[in-house]
Amino acid sequence: MGSFKPLNYFQWAQHVDIVTWDSYPDPREGLPIQHAMMNDLMRSLRKGQPFILMEQVTSHVNWRDINVPKPPGVMRLWSYATIARGADGIMFFQWRQSRAGAEKFHGAMVPHFLNENNRIYREVTQLGQELKKLDCLVGSRIKAEVAIIFDWENWWAVELSSKPHNKLRYIPIVEAYYRELYKRNIAVDFVRPSDDLTKYKVVIAPMLYMVKEGEDENLRQFVANGGTLIVSFFSGIVDENDRVHLGGYPGPLRDILGIFVEEFVPYPETKVNKIYSNDGEYDCTTWADIIRLEGAEPLATFKGDWYAGLPAVTRNCYGKGEGIYVGTYPDSNYLGRLLEQVFAKHHINPILEVAENIEVQQRETDEWKYLIIINHNDYEVTLSLPEDKIYQNMIDGKCFRGGELRIQGIDVAVLREHDEAGKV
Repeated sequence: MGSFKPLNYFQWAQHVDIVTWDSYPDPREGLPIQHAMMNDLMRSLRKGQPFILMEQVTSHVNWRDINVPKPPGVMRLWSYATIARGADGIMFFQWRQSRAGAEKFHGAMVPHFLNENNRIYREVTQLGQELKKLDCLVGSRIKAEVAIIFDWENWWAVELSSKPHNKLRYIPIVEAYYRELYKRNIAVDFVRPSDDLTKYKVVIAPMLYMVKEGEDENLRQFVANGGTLIVSFFSGIVDENDRVHLGGYPGPLRDILGIFVEEFVPYPETKVNKIYSNDGEYDCTTWADIIRLEGAEPLATFKGDWYAGLPAVTRNCYGKGEGIYVGTYPDSNYLGRLLEQVFAKHHINPILEVAENIEVQQRETDEWKYLIIINHNDYEVTLSLPEDKIYQNMIDGKCFRGGELRIQGIDVAVLREHDEAGKV
């Protein structure tokens, strides 16, 4: 059920052998970024162990106000998008469309009327035939150098009433940072603040309002050892009992970030401010922190209101690493540029340089690397593969040397990578 607020999935996952979940993205919303985010979260619950998509619909559901069908090819496309992010199994609800009851108009693998020309049935059987050829992916893993902190107890606490901004919601803030990674095809894990962070180069902490005992030290060691910690506004405010950390915001993160937050300025929904950085001017909404520097340097400043000229985004050197604080909700353009600069410093690169709406993920075993390339556009695209590699298309079995690869609209490629001396 995606990010279901009442249940702490990280705790639950410790008591199960395998994670499964149900996914029903709305076809009207286009590119299913939140679906991708939830797939990454499900994989992360058991530290990268592959999961199973237990339920999806072949075409349309029955419980929205308007239940539009998935267009031709989209069910297959989204199934591969789930496999790309760590699924070892793809299942459906339901097998046969009910004749009566509340779910009689919910989509199914076998609809009310079936013949060999039925689009839905043809797509399901095509997917089944293709998946038989992909047993090689089972058990393979995704290696990420970037992590986003996702903490259920923090979620509960930050959305309790009586806050400076009572319309703040946790998931949209997390998704804002995740979206920039998704658009750039940067692999990402979700972690808790107490998890082992040593394998990551960059950790993003969106609205980490609650910092429990010991978590600050874990983050401190990560930064001291060379990592970059990116923290958003309204972070480091309370402990595990929702009691304020005294001594100034952002509490136990203050030394890592090299700042002191003196005041909060929550924005009405219609207010838009500007921030200046050395590469331009960007919009910001929702919130502004009144930041005083305690060793950090400003990366961007506010343009408007009584705090014009004060820092909006800061960077602080700490040990071998750095802490970056984002004291507002900047637009996607700024967040993307900020993350690109951080990734460049750590030599974190996309698996492939591709056009917009092309999703690329890599799964690995001890022996092989598999590229899963998904064209969410409705037109053909051409992308470039390294010419020193040999690839095998795992769906049709054909082998070819790297170079130009064309992928039709609403289509996928699953490629096994070989070096020059590799054998198929």
